[in-house]
Amino acid sequence: SDGAAAPVAKDLPVRVPRRFELLARPLAELDEGDVPAAVREELLQAELLQPHLGLQRQLRRRDVLRGRFGLKPGELLVTNIGTVCDRKGQIGFCRAVDLFRQRHPDLNARTRFVLLGGRATLIDEMLRDVLADLALPNLEVHPETPDFLPYYAAADLTVCSSYEESSPRVVMEAMACGKPLLASAIAGISELARDGLEATLVPAGHTTAWADGLARLLGDPATAQDRAKRARTRVEAEYAADIVLPRHAALASAVAAGQV
Repeated sequence: SDGAAAPVAKDLPVRVPRRFELLARPLAELDEGDVPAAVREELLQAELLQPHLGLQRQLRRRDVLRGRFGLKPGELLVTNIGTVCDRKGQIGFCRAVDLFRQRHPDLNARTRFVLLGGRATLIDEMLRDVLADLALPNLEVHPETPDFLPYYAAADLTVCSSYEESSPRVVMEAMACGKPLLASAIAGISELARDGLEATLVPAGHTTAWADGLARLLGDPATAQDRAKRARTRVEAEYAADIVLPRHAALASAVAAGQV
């Protein structure tokens, strides 16, 4: 070694995907020039910019967006976004939907469930077999796609049914989009969204608790929306890029300097 000091993080560029940086910023602070054309179109489709960029005439109304999912007036949409895999708990979630159907037939009759993240794997085959046995006509699995924002924007409720997580992006995205959230009460989620405040958290894989959680939030939209608003506020206050990235850079600098 020539004894030269290792570069510290503050000297290195720190980048974050532009759409996530924008999602985490207070929308009222955005100007049209802040948003690149491609990102603007993506956010317009998700109806995240409507009150703030003076683009009302170009916006697609939420009912049009929901029409892409074949939703009828009065129907509810629940989305579970994430690559189909054992860790994400989609099979257990489907069993909870089946119990929800049995216990709350009237509410189930006007609720649609969409799982986004299907692939061609062994777990996908297992999921298809389970769904064939359960025969849930109002539950669909969509293949994974980069066009994921409409699955938040059109939803009345977003769920994260994982058994294990670190810092799940789907939770952050749902919070940033101001969507009611039902999620597993596990490490990595409970630090981001707190039960009874920004989300409703239930034990991972607990079929009865998940069915009851669906019924509570879908049957009480006022409570669901209140928690969604708190979630959006928390994202802006604690997880915005201009807040989080300097902390990461400071920690990396301290590690590089041997201070940690």
